[in-house]
Amino acid sequence: MNNRSAVLLEFDKVLNLLLGYCISEEGKRKLQLQKLFYTEDSLSHFHNLLSQFRTLLESDEVFPDVNFPEIEFLLSVFIKEGTSLDGIDLYNIAQFINSSLKVKSFISNTKIADLNYISEIAEGIPPLDYLVSEIVSVINSTGQIRDDHPELRNLRKRLGELNRNISVLSSSYISENRNLFQTDVPSQKGGRIVLPLKSSFKGRVKGIIHDISAKGNILYVEPFDILDLNNKIAVQEHEISIIANRIFRELTEKIRIEIESLKILIDSFAFIDTLIARAKFSFNYNCFRPEISNSKIDLKKARHLLLGSKAVPITISIEEGLHTLIITGPNAGGKTVSIKTVGLLAMMNQFGIQIPAEEGSSLPVFDGIYADIGDDQSIEESLSTFSGHMTNIASILDKSNSKSLVLLDELGSGTDPGEGAAIAMAVLDALISKGSIVLTTSHHGLLKNYGYTREGVMNASMEFDENSHSSTYRVVLGIPGDSHAVDIAKYSGIPLDIIEEAQAYLKDKQTEVGRMIGELEKKHKLAGERENAILHREKTLRNQIRENDLRLLSLKQSENELKRNRNSETNKFLSNARKTLENLVKELKEGEITQVKTKKVKGFLSDISDKIDTEKESLDNFIINNPESIKEDKLEPGMEVLVGEYRRSGLIVRKGKKQDWIINTGALNISMNLNDIYPAPENKKQEAYGVSLSTVKSSNLANFTLDLRGFRLETALSTIEKQIDNALMSGLTEFNIIHGKGEGVLSSGVQKYLKNENSVKDFYFAHPDDGGFGKTIVILKE
Repeated sequence: MNNRSAVLLEFDKVLNLLLGYCISEEGKRKLQLQKLFYTEDSLSHFHNLLSQFRTLLESDEVFPDVNFPEIEFLLSVFIKEGTSLDGIDLYNIAQFINSSLKVKSFISNTKIADLNYISEIAEGIPPLDYLVSEIVSVINSTGQIRDDHPELRNLRKRLGELNRNISVLSSSYISENRNLFQTDVPSQKGGRIVLPLKSSFKGRVKGIIHDISAKGNILYVEPFDILDLNNKIAVQEHEISIIANRIFRELTEKIRIEIESLKILIDSFAFIDTLIARAKFSFNYNCFRPEISNSKIDLKKARHLLLGSKAVPITISIEEGLHTLIITGPNAGGKTVSIKTVGLLAMMNQFGIQIPAEEGSSLPVFDGIYADIGDDQSIEESLSTFSGHMTNIASILDKSNSKSLVLLDELGSGTDPGEGAAIAMAVLDALISKGSIVLTTSHHGLLKNYGYTREGVMNASMEFDENSHSSTYRVVLGIPGDSHAVDIAKYSGIPLDIIEEAQAYLKDKQTEVGRMIGELEKKHKLAGERENAILHREKTLRNQIRENDLRLLSLKQSENELKRNRNSETNKFLSNARKTLENLVKELKEGEITQVKTKKVKGFLSDISDKIDTEKESLDNFIINNPESIKEDKLEPGMEVLVGEYRRSGLIVRKGKKQDWIINTGALNISMNLNDIYPAPENKKQEAYGVSLSTVKSSNLANFTLDLRGFRLETALSTIEKQIDNALMSGLTEFNIIHGKGEGVLSSGVQKYLKNENSVKDFYFAHPDDGGFGKTIVILKE
């Protein structure tokens, strides 16, 4: 980590905030010693750990009640044989071990699946629970040996009796001779009970004088009978102390035997504590894990963490192949904050912290993050502002390479504008030749031209509200910005006559850059209007498609209802016919065959014949409308057929893969399986034709939309695969995927498929549609 850049980007302040989320001093020290990750594999692995720990902490499972007293410093104390820890240190070690094992159990016994990374870390905590049991069974929370310890129980009982006896004796001395003593409460000197005898009564109480008050009016006397009890108490306390020290040494020795395991336990939990801190931090600041890209910076609604609720989200996208972004605009418009936000979030990401930006943001893994921001004036080193910047930039030029991120604020300022702009362009040329990604701010008009003429460079500006004459703090990509210095000066209180004088100078010396900016703003506005119109038409077409699908579904339901009614009528007819036939047979058997009976039989047979003819005609119509799938040798290009469940009309274009045929349905070419192709009522051979859909390059919009909301992964992948084949056959180079709110709902399985699909050039999150649903645009290889 470049310490100077870390301070300029205020990463040190973010680190201090992060330290506050640790629950142990050992975790804080571990966090302070951690470095940035500079390889994709190591960074990805750490972010996997963090993501799993955040999932666990945000679940319904309750984190255990733990206490982590500081104990790491004790390792150097008892590492030598013969040394001993006191009771409170021993108890603290037991507390730390016990709390670590609680965290281990919390992680290992979770019901949440797919937490394999953090489970491995937790398993690294050694099972030292037996030490906890041995320590807490002997020592209480105050660090004292428990009263019921078998070796000390009798000694402490005897000591208690001696203390009671000496208390009774000393109190009786004072109560029986109250006038002799200064107070009615015995005192202690050197741990021994003494009586506060008035000096005027010296000699009235026989004993040893231990001390005299400052004024000499009190003698602290130990009478001989109290002396004897004091001696017995001292002997008893010494015996207890010998036994207690031995117990402390024995417990210390047991811990010393496990010192290597204890070191592993402390280190393992300290690492887990850094994950706990990061997970809590990410949740509290609404952070998300960015994707890792090769060289593309894509930050969506990124916020500077230290600005809190005042932060205006910015969206910055630097595509692969683009090396430099030149941001221009008014003073105090947010240029410096914007590049500091990019640098800070890049540093946070590589420190293993999720970033305050929307899901779907992406950052490369840089091997160096360098910044030149602020005033580098130094009186001690005789450096002006310009000299200070040049010294720092010289160091950056020496260290940077193709994997570096370089942030330069007000490049070329602090000196003659012409020379400063020339130096700025030369510095950018050098960094571009190295392949570094550069974000710079400037007011130089020449740099705005440089942004249009130099390959790999893009202009950007800070949006300015003409009505309020203030910045909106939003980044507009592709357009340089005016400084709006006169407007800001006017509304900052500069006298009107001076403002008018400045405007006169501007009219005489209006630059081409100013006019170019005005034209670009008009074009940008027109492009926005065209994009809105296209989005509106896309929404209208989507609604029409949904209405058609609903209409087809209604027709299908009606068809099924008709089938059920027809079957019901047929069954009713057969049942009635059977009953009538049975009655006729019964009548014929019972008597003679008369003319009336014969007429009844003929009428019955005639009714059945009519009903059969009617059903046959209905069946023929149904077969025409619901034909069997056609045989493959009957198909040929140009033939009119019916396809799919709803028998849509189409024309055969050509043979596809295996048993698939390419069918034109009037909207686009689609691939259909042989089993889903049916003959049309009258086959007509026509010229095969295709459909091409035009694209508006400036809008960067896809031509076709797949709505995958509610799809399972397997179904979604199958649908995308067919759409890619159809798009390629139709000449399309891109299409949309609509999914749930936010890009994160586009599952990792779909993203992995798109990354590995040879026909896919790129895909990226565009913006939510009017319904708030996420949209991803897929770009196909031509």
